[in-house]
Amino acid sequence: MSYFADRNIPIRPIEKASGLIVAVPAIANVQNRTPVLKKNGKRDDFRQSPPVFADCGGPKTSADNYGTFSTAKLQWDPSAAVCNLGVLGDATKSSAQANVRYTQLVPTVSSAMRQATECSSTGKWETDIEQYIKQHAEAK
Repeated sequence: MSYFADRNIPIRPIEKASGLIVAVPAIANVQNRTPVLKKNGKRDDFRQSPPVFADCGGPKTSADNYGTFSTAKLQWDPSAAVCNLGVLGDATKSSAQANVRYTQLVPTVSSAMRQATECSSTGKWETDIEQYIKQHAEAK
């Protein structure tokens, strides 16, 4: 619980018997990329770092500002995430397992509508949550 509270991440109502905590972070607050810098130290807006938390793929080609297509693959970042944290145990021993589901609203070819597409988690956020819980449990 303190992991989510420390980061102002809202959680859904908890059912104690199940041991499941569901959090829905504001994805805008999750930095999925680190800036790529040019040799002069300025940010390169046409290059992306590998994803930190989730890989959502990207378009096969991308148009530049002049309407020409290049093979530079710009990747999409997640537009939503749901974190499930399962906590099991009793008074003597407990364990926690995190699972984060990322999605991205991807434009469709046939219309202006967007389709929700599942992203692949890198496992970083899940590992961060589990390590935080373990460190805080061992400190008590």
